[in-house]
Amino acid sequence: VRDARIDFGGDDDRLRLVFTCCHPALAPETRVALTLNAVSGLDAAAIARAFLVDERAMAQRLTRAKRKIRDAGIPFCVPPFGQLGERLPDVLKAVELVFNEGHTAARGAALDAPDLADEGVRLARSLHAMLPGETEVSGLLALLLDTDARRAARVDASGGLVRLPDQDRSLWDRDKVAAARKLLA
Repeated sequence: VRDARIDFGGDDDRLRLVFTCCHPALAPETRVALTLNAVSGLDAAAIARAFLVDERAMAQRLTRAKRKIRDAGIPFCVPPFGQLGERLPDVLKAVELVFNEGHTAARGAALDAPDLADEGVRLARSLHAMLPGETEVSGLLALLLDTDARRAARVDASGGLVRLPDQDRSLWDRDKVAAARKLLA
């Protein structure tokens, strides 16, 4: 049944949270920012830096969005199939930014935050399981897997960045590279 709630093979509260944060009743400029706050735990200051806006303005946007979700009774769910199209672009962008925050952390001294990179890949895999025929979802998952495959080689022993030409390619995760290529094929 195409209009039933989508079953994506498990109880994925984080994916439901992403779809809730990307609800069309919320301001478009707030959807991804709210997702970064709710899923990644980024504070208003970090999100404001990423979006090149004032921290106070971002804090107000996040507060208004949370209030709107509560007041409008926006459900905590993946929408029916027929409503996915209007949310999917924001969901894809949000998942990519969760991964990016893990791949190159905007906060802290470390170059990366592996838990967020893992979460971005996990969310992309959940989306792909839910929508295996969506080329945009497959493309995002392929991009994240291919990028994440180099994680072990991109940081040296002291935590410094190792540029791509200088990376030890034997450290690349061959399974992730193969999975990315399969998705692209």
